[in-house]
Order: sequence, then C-alpha cells, then structure tokens
Amino acid sequence: MDKLANFFLLLLVSIIMIFANCSKVVAQSIDQPLQSFNFVEDGDFSKQLHLPTYEWIPKDNNPKGVVFAVHGLTLHGKTFQVTGRAFASRGFYFIAPDMRGFGRCYQDPENKFSDAHNNRHAVNYKKSTDDLLALAKLVKERYPNIPIILLGESLGCTTAVRIASESPETFHSLILSAPAMRLNPAMFFTPSCVGQYTVGFLSHVNTGISMNSFFKHLVSNDPQVVQEALADSLIRKTLHPRELIRTLIEIKHTAHYAEKIEAGTPILFIQGSDDKCVSPSSVAKLANKIESEDQTIRWFYAYGHLAFETSHLRAAVLDALISWFRSHRPEYKILVDDLQKDITSLGGTVH
Repeated sequence: MDKLANFFLLLLVSIIMIFANCSKVVAQSIDQPLQSFNFVEDGDFSKQLHLPTYEWIPKDNNPKGVVFAVHGLTLHGKTFQVTGRAFASRGFYFIAPDMRGFGRCYQDPENKFSDAHNNRHAVNYKKSTDDLLALAKLVKERYPNIPIILLGESLGCTTAVRIASESPETFHSLILSAPAMRLNPAMFFTPSCVGQYTVGFLSHVNTGISMNSFFKHLVSNDPQVVQEALADSLIRKTLHPRELIRTLIEIKHTAHYAEKIEAGTPILFIQGSDDKCVSPSSVAKLANKIESEDQTIRWFYAYGHLAFETSHLRAAVLDALISWFRSHRPEYKILVDDLQKDITSLGGTVH
C-alpha cells in the first residue's frame, strides 16, 4: 500500500502545480488537443536501443504520468495512435514500441533495427522482453518521479505481465485488455481459418499462413476495426507455423508470470464477452493468479477483441478507463475528464 500512497501523494502535488503554475496552458491544451503534444517516431530511446518506438509527448515536457503500451499479435506500436494521442492531450507521456517479428522490426528491408548478431525480423518473446525492459528503464530514468502505467492488449498482456513481474520497481500499475491466457477455440475451428491454416502448413516455406480470416472473422465484431486492420500495411498478414507455435508456448506461461506480480499493484482488466481470439472467461482465472488486492474487472457484453489498438473506440470502455483513474484519486479528474470529447479531434471515433 505504500506504493499506492506514494503515487497518490506525487499525483496530488502534480495537480496542485498544474493549478498554481500552468492553468492557462492546461485549458488551452484541452481546447486544442492536437496542438498539446508532439509525436516522435524513433526518438532518442530508439537510437540507443535500435528499436522502433512511437512517442506522444506533452509539449510542456512535464507529464503527469507515463503510459507504456505493448501491442498484440501481428500488430505494432503505432496501432495505439489514437489512444496515445488521447492520453498525451491530457498530460500523459505515451510510448509504444514494436516487438521483434512485428511492425517495423519485421518490415525492415534496410536492416535499420537488425544486424548479423541481433535479428529483430524474427519473433522472439524472450528477447522482446529484454528489449522492452531496457526501454522501460530508460523511460524511468527520464521520468523518475512519476508513475509508469503498463498497458497491454491481447498477446501484449502476456508480455506486459512478464516485464512487470521481472521489474516491479519500474511499473506502478497495469491495464490489461483482452489478456491472452487461453486462446478461444474459434481461432482454430472457424471453417475459413481451418482452410487457411491447412494451406499455410502445406506451403509455409514459401508463403506462411494467411491471417486474413483471423482479421475478417475473429479480431473484432466491429467492421470498421476489421477494415482498418486489413488496410494497415504494417500489420502482418501472414505468420509461419513456428511463429504460431512460439506464440502458443508464450501464452501458456501467462499464469506463471502473473503469479510473480507484486502484491498491491493496481490492475484494470478490460474484457469483451464476444471475444473470438481469447477465451473471455480466462480473465477471472488470470486475476486469481495475481496476489494484488487492488484488481478491477470490467466486462463488456457483446464487445469483441481489440479495445485500444484502433481509431474506433468504444464509449463504454473509455468510461471504464476514466472511472478507474478517478477511483484511485479524485484529483485525477482534471486529467481524464471529457476524454471522449477529444477523440474525434484526434482522428478517432467513439461509439
């Protein structure tokens, strides 16, 4: 509880400073959210670690909190674009890297992020964990006195839980959306997926396994989210069988990583009942593995898989996020109030 008390004290001081020194700046940034932050692709951290990064940084460079986001299977850090903008417009520093084998680590024809001794084209969850821990520690060095909130979605939850368990002193709290503790059988038994997997296994040396059916039928029940994913050239549309096997093995370890989460860590779970990628019921099993007494599970009837890695956000999910922040400190209200109103001006939609 000392960890939580310290967080609240730091937060209260930060908010007093906002009112005392920069109330006009805050008011202007809320009125013009797109002008309140800078977007940086492959900044200083990227140069140090040779890792693709995307940063949304408040222009006053005095963030009130940090959100460190971890993407899901086949996706990449920039899929958090609208979510990152929303947080940054409210005074948070938001950073999202690409994991090995995904995004610009995978699509890297000039080997900007790989060399003969360090191949980031290939999926490797252990080395991705090392990459993300190194990045998070650099962020912590830059912002030593503000909390780092770890946001993971889908497979990114497994990696988020893993790095939080390995470096509890780095992270204050976790937001876990659609955690991949157990895959939904629909991923394997949907007829179109079965057909593509079969073709992929027979011809994977040349083409890999097509993930088109995965996107069209499983990744979301919102057609806008599906079309957005299919149109994103950085999202991988094929995976090799060995990459799927590595992913399944990594997901099986989620519960083991969860058991090592530090007691007292605040955690918010987001889960849709119509999630066809992961088993919705497994969120309770994952929560049961974590010793923290500060856990909140928000269950959304008839919602699909992706919540934050899209520009088409759900109002109810944003309400849950805002309520969670408020419940941990009423004074946080100034930073998250009316978050939904910013989304359209930041390039997204809310429905």
